[in-house]
Order: sequence, then structure tokens, then C-alpha cells
Amino acid sequence: MRHLLTPSSMAATIRMLRTTFVGSFLLIEGAVDARLYGRLVNRGACHVQVCHNRASVICVVRILDSGGFIGHLGIIDRDFSALLHVEVYSSENLLLTDENDIELTILSSDALDRFVAEYGNADKIAALQNRKGEQRGDILMRSASAIGTLLLLSRINGWNLKFDDMEFRYMRRNSLDIDLDGQIEHLRGRSHGTTMPSIEAVRAEFDAIRKKHVPLLSHTRGCDMCEVLSKGVHDVFGRNHHNLKRGGPAAEEVIRAAYSRENFMNTRLAEQVSFWEQERGLTVLLRQ
Repeated sequence: MRHLLTPSSMAATIRMLRTTFVGSFLLIEGAVDARLYGRLVNRGACHVQVCHNRASVICVVRILDSGGFIGHLGIIDRDFSALLHVEVYSSENLLLTDENDIELTILSSDALDRFVAEYGNADKIAALQNRKGEQRGDILMRSASAIGTLLLLSRINGWNLKFDDMEFRYMRRNSLDIDLDGQIEHLRGRSHGTTMPSIEAVRAEFDAIRKKHVPLLSHTRGCDMCEVLSKGVHDVFGRNHHNLKRGGPAAEEVIRAAYSRENFMNTRLAEQVSFWEQERGLTVLLRQ
């Protein structure tokens, strides 16, 4: 049925709903986003519309803008748009997440502290930080950002690498360090027809783009960070006998649940939503 839900049909649905609903319409990318934003919005005054992907949110906003509709607001992931120099449709009715995606925004809050307090071992974390000379969050981000950098290079150079459901290749079982050569070869092997060059050439481009674009947070996706976080609590710094399932999706579920309304209200995105509300005299966010 999803293939029948075109941007035009979703825009038409919103126009139809307007005949009986006087509130605002929040357009988001997917069902997971709906569960998160559903806890943050005032459901009596705001209808949440799932558009199923980033491009559809943009298209629905564009269609409603062109028809003079008032009361729709789209939120999409930033998704490396600045580093890729991708122009995003400019509209007062379209906002971007603070970081590359909403999961990374969550991980940049103290929700990460609450996650680690529940599943981590303080002594193991301290030992890891002493070995690395970095704080816990920086260690996680350095590994996760390596995957993001390879994704950036693939998009920039048209390598057509397949990242969905790939394996993360680490230096050792009890290490969070990405085996870059092994990761490159893994991606090459699962990406039929890729034009990715030799390991040496990829490494050179990898180092160059990470020096050109800092901080490493700008190279990072929330899903990769959660995958590394899951690896950490299972094999590196987790407490004994915790009950977290292995894999990034399990970690994502927990960190989303740990994300509070107060966390969201401290973001730039929440500030922009509040400004949008004030300008239109409409309500989106729940404030009590």
C-alpha cells in the first residue's frame, strides 16, 4: 500500500483533514520518527503525518506551499547536506535536525549518559578512556564517523557502495577501533559494480576529507553510533549480564526512550519550531 501514498495523495489527505481539523500538521519521515515526535507534540492540536522518506516530506511541503496552505511543518534529517553541498528546498515550513539525523541529536544529549549508566561498567569505561586519552563519547564518535566518512566519499565520488545491513569490521573483538582496510574490502565485496579505487587511494581520500571537514560529528550518523555503542556494551565496557540485545537497532530503541521532552526543548530545532508556532498562532509542541 505504501507505493500508493504519493506526495500528491498525502498533500490531498492533509487538505481534506483541514476541513475538520483546525490545528497544525507535522510532516515527518518515518514510523520511528512518529513514535518519537508523538511524545513531543500536542496531539490535540497537531496531527502527525508520516511521509515514509525524506524526499516525500520535501515534496509534500512544496506542494502545500505552492497551494497557499497554512499550518504544515516538515522536519527532515540534515543527512550530510552541508558537506555534500546539497541544496535543500528552502521554506519557512521545512526544518532540519540539529545533527545529521534525529538519533545523532539524541546521542548528543544526556540521553547517552543515561544509557551508559544503565548498561555500562564505570571501571571499564574509565580504563578505556585512560587507554585512549579521550572521553567516552569521542571514542564512540571516532569509530562511528569512519563509516560516515566512507559514505560521504561514496556519494561524492559515485562509488555506489551498499551500506544497508553491512557488518562493522573491528580491529579486535574487544576493540571499538574500525579496521579501515577490512571495512573497505567488505564494502567492495558487497557492492556489485562499485567504482571504488584501491585501498591506498581510498585511505588518502579518507584522511583528506576528515582534515578538511571537522569536527568528526559532521561525518557521523546516529545508526552507526548506535552500532558502535552496542558493540561497546557487549564486548568492551558493558556491565556483566545486562539484557540489551546485540545490534544498533536495540540501542536506538533505548536511547529514543531515554530522550525526554526537556532534552528536545534544548535543541535548535525546538527553538525553530517555537518560532514557527508564534508566527502562525498554531501549536505543535507539548509544553507541560
